[in-house]
Amino acid sequence: MRAAAERVIVGQLETTMPKLICLCGYVHRLGEIPDAGWVAVLDRDYEELVAAELALPHGRRPLAEEDDPHLATVSRITTRLYECAACGLLAWFRDDGDIPEFFRPLRDKK
Repeated sequence: MRAAAERVIVGQLETTMPKLICLCGYVHRLGEIPDAGWVAVLDRDYEELVAAELALPHGRRPLAEEDDPHLATVSRITTRLYECAACGLLAWFRDDGDIPEFFRPLRDKK
C-alpha cells in the first residue's frame, strides 16, 4: 500500500482527496468522513483520550490541531489501521507517520 492523493473537482472547488493504494491494487478512499479504517489507542492512554474528546468544543470541532490542544492530544495518542477489503493486508499508520507499516494475516481472508 502507498499513500496517494486524487484530484477531485466539487462545484468550482478543486481539492485533493487522500487515498491509500494496497499492493493488490485496492483503493482505500480516505477523504470520506468517517472512512472505513479503525482509530486505535493504547489501553494506558484511553482515559486521556476520553478526557480530550470530552473537552473538545461542542457543536463545532476544530479543523486543525493548532486550533485546539485537545484535538492535538487526540491526534497524538491515536493511530489509524486499514484492512484491505480485497486481500486482508493491514496498513498501520503509527508514530505520526505518513507511510504505513504493513502486516499480512497468518490465515487467508475468507
